[in-house]
Amino acid sequence: TDGNSALMLAVKNGDSSNYGNITIVNKLCGDNADINLMNNNSESALWIAIEKGLVQVVRRLLQSDLNTDVGIYYKDDYTVLMQAAQQGNIQIVKMLLDEYDKDTIKINTQIRKDDEKSKWEGEGKTALMLASENWYNQIVKYLINKWADVNIKDKTGNSMTALMLSASKGHTQVVNYLLDDDKINIDRENQQGFTATML
Repeated sequence: TDGNSALMLAVKNGDSSNYGNITIVNKLCGDNADINLMNNNSESALWIAIEKGLVQVVRRLLQSDLNTDVGIYYKDDYTVLMQAAQQGNIQIVKMLLDEYDKDTIKINTQIRKDDEKSKWEGEGKTALMLASENWYNQIVKYLINKWADVNIKDKTGNSMTALMLSASKGHTQVVNYLLDDDKINIDRENQQGFTATML
């Protein structure tokens, strides 16, 4: 079973036709199932629910244990907030940010990497960067309003900020949201010495 608990399997088998197996999830949560438990792929029930976009299940899992460590790294060294941002699910992003304070959710945490691996395109990116480069306008706006640091650079070797990433891909609306933040530093340079306006 790859280390999957009954709760994980219930979530894995959930979809829009059965509301994410919410009836079974409710029962298992009521029986004090451990929602922090990870399987062999470093996935928890919460992670799986976010990956599948099961909003009701995510809400139920969070309600069952408000002490869940939502700032820890899961599969691919992402946090749950990074995963929700990458998926473009504004409902889940809002749920996480409304439920937890900035220190708990670790909004500015960066994707880490194994030191033995070569640099890869996701290294050092934050939830804001993931949303910015994927053109998720509303998520970008919400993250900025919820304390996201707009000036952090990634660690890919290019040292790009969210503004640089969105500008380089022509995401005009995202760029505008980022520029509306009074803390933005438009003169930050990447590894090659380019600013966002040069990209």
